[in-house]
Amino acid sequence: LYGKILEAVSRYEWRAAGRDVLKDLYHNTIPPRLRHDYGEYYTPDWLAQAICEEVMDEEWCRSALINTMNGIYDHTVMDPSCGSGTFLYHAVRRLQDVASRIPGLAGDQAQQSEIITRIVVGIDIHPVAVELAKATKAMALARVTRSDGSSNNVFLGDSVQWDAKTEARALGVILTQIPVDDKKNVFLPSGALLEGDVEGQISAFFKIAETPEEEFRPEAAVELFDAVSSPEYQSYVLDACRFFHREIIGHRNHVWKYYLLNLIQPFKLRQRARLTGSSHHALLVGNPPWVVYNSIKDTGRQDEFRRHAAERGVWSGGRLATQNDLAATFVAACVDHYLGNGGKFGFVLPYSAIRGRHWEAFRTGQWYAKKNYIESRTASLSGAWDLFGVKDPPFPQADSCVMFGSKSKTSSKLAPDTILAFRNKEGKRVVSSMRWSAARLALDTAHQRTWKTAKSTYLGKFRNGATLFPQALAVCDPDETFVRKVYTTFRTRESKGTWAGLTLDGKAENQFVYAGVFSKNIVPFGLAGVERVIAPDIIDGRLRSSGLPDGKDASLFRNYWTVANLKWSERRQRTAPPTLAEQLDYNGKFSSQFSARVHSYRVVYNKSGSVLQSAVIPSTIDGHPVVVDGTAYWYSSKRLDELHYLCAVLNAACLREFFSGACRMSNRDFHTGPLEYCPIRTYDARDSIHRRLAHLSRACRSRVATMPAGGSGLSRRDVMGDEKVAAAMLEIDVAVRRLLPGQASGAQASLCARRRRAARRGPRPRLSRAVRRECPAPSSRRGAQGARYSAAGLQTTSP
Repeated sequence: LYGKILEAVSRYEWRAAGRDVLKDLYHNTIPPRLRHDYGEYYTPDWLAQAICEEVMDEEWCRSALINTMNGIYDHTVMDPSCGSGTFLYHAVRRLQDVASRIPGLAGDQAQQSEIITRIVVGIDIHPVAVELAKATKAMALARVTRSDGSSNNVFLGDSVQWDAKTEARALGVILTQIPVDDKKNVFLPSGALLEGDVEGQISAFFKIAETPEEEFRPEAAVELFDAVSSPEYQSYVLDACRFFHREIIGHRNHVWKYYLLNLIQPFKLRQRARLTGSSHHALLVGNPPWVVYNSIKDTGRQDEFRRHAAERGVWSGGRLATQNDLAATFVAACVDHYLGNGGKFGFVLPYSAIRGRHWEAFRTGQWYAKKNYIESRTASLSGAWDLFGVKDPPFPQADSCVMFGSKSKTSSKLAPDTILAFRNKEGKRVVSSMRWSAARLALDTAHQRTWKTAKSTYLGKFRNGATLFPQALAVCDPDETFVRKVYTTFRTRESKGTWAGLTLDGKAENQFVYAGVFSKNIVPFGLAGVERVIAPDIIDGRLRSSGLPDGKDASLFRNYWTVANLKWSERRQRTAPPTLAEQLDYNGKFSSQFSARVHSYRVVYNKSGSVLQSAVIPSTIDGHPVVVDGTAYWYSSKRLDELHYLCAVLNAACLREFFSGACRMSNRDFHTGPLEYCPIRTYDARDSIHRRLAHLSRACRSRVATMPAGGSGLSRRDVMGDEKVAAAMLEIDVAVRRLLPGQASGAQASLCARRRRAARRGPRPRLSRAVRRECPAPSSRRGAQGARYSAAGLQTTSP
């Protein structure tokens, strides 16, 4: 570890650093698993600087600096999850820039450092991050203002204060409740901790508690707290002093001073905001922890998360429950705790914060704090930055946005026309270490286009596929699978995580071998192969729960499944189904694909990926029944034309454009979004456009079925590179634009642009009459020599 730290430290010229370089050191020393558990995604410098400039306007900065210089400490800018200190760094630099234009401060670096140290506050729950944040803040200040090991206004603690409570007593003195273990709490008077030198007061308190037994006099602790004027309050101080004395002297546990100081400082900031209200001019900036509910393995933590989210009014129940994000609860709690009325905030959040259904309650701004004496709190959401279109995304592992707002007595929900979309300029890139002044020149911004969205009539009819996991027990490695006349010899595919390093060799009768369709197998209008899946047969409409069929014709499968079930029992999570068969058929997603209502053909589309792709598939492939995996969605109908109509619509380029512009919440996931927000109408055989789309899909499917697979299999590029399919796709795009609201007017412009690009590339197909009516062909001597055929001329040889 020390070697890694020294290697990272030696890479930088520390005096010349113009950004938070310590986050690189933090990334190199803290394991990714721990960063994931804490929900840590570190912010690029250009984005942190942009947010600080947006929230910390010139007027606020001047007021903060002047008031603090005059001894009025009513302004703070705080990052409640400061990490290595990126936002602290840029908040300091922002104040320094304004200070350089204030008479009396300009040029006095020492005074600037003292003032700015008071204004900029950071809190984090990870001790390594806190120490790095202190160093980052000191680097930004250009000098360390104190050398006595003080906090530098960066503290270790829980900003949300899950466990910190207060009790109001009859005489009006509020006591801070300090949890010291699962059953024990100690209390100290809150009023005495809100004013004065808290560090000095706590140090003096622990100096008394650390006194040897023969010299220990707990009554001396009472004198430290002027607010303690009655025997009742004195008893709390005496009890606390005696407890810490036993811990320090008896158990030699000296961590309590550090613990208490870091607990008290966030509470002090919280109480100041509550008592001073709108006169407390605090701001919040930062990147809160992104932790999704279903990624929390400990059930106790899940219960705590759910309870606090519900108290704040940001919990989404039902099917959305597993998608709830800790970031929503964190922001709502911090705004409640640390801001006075009118106090502004700017937080980096997951992209779903501006689009996701599980964030709808958050976007209303109606955040409630159900405490004994704290009234309900609300927020006014003033706008957001949509970072979806940034080609070099700020967080490669997740899409993001920025939410702005202020604490308010009346709530105001996020309006679509207040969302500013960021996009790269042509040929420009944005890298993490850029300053905002440089990144601004590489980005275009525009208010997000509003779309008229509506639910499709097919929403609720498409179903998610089966949970074919773990693959190490149920999915075969294609290179090690051999299908014989009666049985199949196989080796299972290696998985990741808990199932890493496990593969099984086995044999199974062919009646227990399924053709698995995964998201990766789907290409436009066809399949790039299938996977072999080993699973029990269906009995009375359900997958056989025991997984062990009777009879001699199932002996091979029975032997394998016994071993697979044993491995499942050994490695499964505590909350997982007890048998492997029940895991595969979780929520009936496996057996439902073989019910009487499922017809001979289905339309499928991928659940995730950068491009939506769809195909019509049969119920059996090579004699094996087809089962769709949970990485795809499927719908079955007895009308084959209806399935082809849907396949054409889902493959249309304009649907991707409409969906991305209207509601897509991630660069990687679709789920039911195309059906929830795109008004795809029910197939009508009397509608000529519907019939035409179905015909084009059939033609494309026939064409794709004859394409030879390359060395790595059939790919989307192979399909879209075919001239006849490309011509049909242009016609599909025109037709689907007519079906979507607000798209018809853009059909001609879109086609003209596509035709011009095609003309520059070389020979182009002669399009059908319908397409030629929409857009006249551009003149091109080279293009005029291209092949002449119509998309309608594609021959349909099979369904």
